[in-house]
Amino acid sequence: MTPTISIIDTKSLYEYIQKQYDNRRFTRFIEIGSTFFLISFFLFFAVRPTALIISALVGEIKAKEIISQQMKTKIDKVILAQDTFSQIQQNYGLIDAALPSRPNYSSVAEYFNGSAQQSQLETNTISFNLNTKETDKSTNDSVGTYKASTSIRGNFLSSMDYINKLLHSRRVIDIKSVSISNKETDKSKEETQSSGALNIGVDPIIYFWQGQYK
Repeated sequence: MTPTISIIDTKSLYEYIQKQYDNRRFTRFIEIGSTFFLISFFLFFAVRPTALIISALVGEIKAKEIISQQMKTKIDKVILAQDTFSQIQQNYGLIDAALPSRPNYSSVAEYFNGSAQQSQLETNTISFNLNTKETDKSTNDSVGTYKASTSIRGNFLSSMDYINKLLHSRRVIDIKSVSISNKETDKSKEETQSSGALNIGVDPIIYFWQGQYK
């Protein structure tokens, strides 16, 4: 009878151990599942909003860095422009004298007459042709032009000195043609031959800046 009792006890013990193992396994499964649930809950409701806020802050910081860099670039350009302006400001008078913002017909006439007197020449007339269609068409739209025509009388060397003064004027002047003749005037032929006087015709084009009037 003893062997039969041993077999029954061993089977009961095995079933008990198996049941305890299953219970522990189920408990471990519940613990692991609860842990994953809590972790997921924490990640979704706590870490995720924090991560989104951090991501937004990082994006905002990067955007501010880009804006700051752009502003720095603009400031550098403004400083460079100010430096450039200060460098050319002292030469503005020369620029305005070369290409003034107005036609200044009277100053052109005074310069022509003054140059003729300095070259010891007799001035005759100075006329202006305001028909811009006849001027140089290759110039910029912001640059205006008009024609002038002047005639002087004197010897050849004085006339060349006069033309040289016009060519070296601060004002932008383009001499298109120069005519020279010894045609008699109201003076006698003998006086003309003895003095060697010539009639000089100069037809320059005068330039001025008209961009602000466009």
